[in-house]
Amino acid sequence: SGSKPWKLWCVDWLSAGLHTLYDSAGDGVLSALEVRGAFAAHKSISSNFYASLGADIAFHQRKVDYNKLYFNNQWNDLDFDPNIDASETFITERNSYFDIAAGATFTYHMPEMFNVYLGASALHLNQPEETFFDSGNRLGMRLAVNLGGAVWVGPASIEPALYFSSQKKASE
Repeated sequence: SGSKPWKLWCVDWLSAGLHTLYDSAGDGVLSALEVRGAFAAHKSISSNFYASLGADIAFHQRKVDYNKLYFNNQWNDLDFDPNIDASETFITERNSYFDIAAGATFTYHMPEMFNVYLGASALHLNQPEETFFDSGNRLGMRLAVNLGGAVWVGPASIEPALYFSSQKKASE
């Protein structure tokens, strides 16, 4: 309908994104691969009030080459000797998992004056296990809330924001 992007049922517009990351570092060639897809549905509640609901799913893979690492029992009082048995027990050199998140944001916008938003999200909804060892390391569900806005002052804006996050026994 001209000014509005693609419509689906009562949704005003949809958005989607794809994010990829690959990193490799250190003597053990610790590598991390992440492929993340995100999507959101946005609805105009009134001419100035908007609601957005979104979710994402990510695939994570971590790898390490233990043969390229040195351990303290391989120290021979002069230097590290890779021929000395490391006497370390490793379960796996690779860990893969899927991770799911979802969130919502509500925005009130007065053009050329101000806007204010309130958002909340839950990350690691499926609490995936991330470990190279036999004992698990489950990622705890992380809850996050953000509140902020912007006030336009001529060509500039002032944009205060608050953010709170909590995961397991930690909070920020």
